[in-house]
Amino acid sequence: MEASRIFAGIEGGATHSRLLFIDETGKRYGEWSQSGLNYCLDGFDVVADRIAKWIQMAKKEVGIVGPLAAVGMGLSGAENEENNRTLVDFLKDQHGDIALEFLLSSDAVVAVAASFQNGGAVIVAGTGSTCRLLKADSSVHGVGGWGHQIGDGGSAFWIARRLMQCIFDEEDGLYPSPHPISKIKRLFLKFFGLCDKAGILEILYTNFDKSRIASFTAHVAKEANDDPLVRHVFRDAGEQLGLHVRAISRNFNEEMLDNAPLLLIGSVWRSWELLKDGFICGLKSNGSRIRQVTLYTLPETPALGGALLVAKKLGKRIACEQRTVVFEILNL
Repeated sequence: MEASRIFAGIEGGATHSRLLFIDETGKRYGEWSQSGLNYCLDGFDVVADRIAKWIQMAKKEVGIVGPLAAVGMGLSGAENEENNRTLVDFLKDQHGDIALEFLLSSDAVVAVAASFQNGGAVIVAGTGSTCRLLKADSSVHGVGGWGHQIGDGGSAFWIARRLMQCIFDEEDGLYPSPHPISKIKRLFLKFFGLCDKAGILEILYTNFDKSRIASFTAHVAKEANDDPLVRHVFRDAGEQLGLHVRAISRNFNEEMLDNAPLLLIGSVWRSWELLKDGFICGLKSNGSRIRQVTLYTLPETPALGGALLVAKKLGKRIACEQRTVVFEILNL
């Protein structure tokens, strides 16, 4: 097969990444997965080397020889254009044999590109959180996505940290918890294998592990979704996520204000019933002009969006069906 007719798409999340090969006719040559890709955490050279080795491995597996037409990437943390150019330049200089052209954006943007032909928005609530709007003219607008030190409101990490803080603040007598902490503290100690709450400081500071902390959220959603404190914090998380969408709606046109297409990405959305009331509250806040939101899920890899975006950059169009599923319609 002719390598110069094939596009690669990469979606690199904080925890997991996906790669696919596709040509202009929409024919797919394979899909692969590996761990997360984030140059903010691992550095440009490490991420670039991992991407290059991954693509070379995939090319060998399907029998492709020579550079691909292009690689379109959407990576977690790829929010700064100057930094994005640095990674692309590194790939061109050190790994120019893998493709003729490169494009880099955030993982959220490629998810929108994989979902909507004429633009739309995405709200990511996984380990971290972010909201991005990709318009029909390819312009991108963002809210959040600044990591756990500044943002990540409504994310799994944010929820887990809030629950832990309720335990510490209640027992310190600093701020009373809005609901009893007994069940959450028991789950917290057991989940992290601790004898007392101070043991969590090693994971929070000495050997910081964001994904491990965030994973506590899925555990409490499964084991304690009827607990008043869990429901309280998840509602607040929903409001945080709704506020992200309300904020980005400053950039909506009238058609989007009438009915905004919004893609849901990330494990936190599995707890929709816990988030819903707060999410709607956030959407309606601060004089919001949004009249309706249609929530969608994407049943396939967002990596497709990377391939679509880089093909568009080259003046090409990949013939493929963008398969989204309507999750719920919110009339506001």
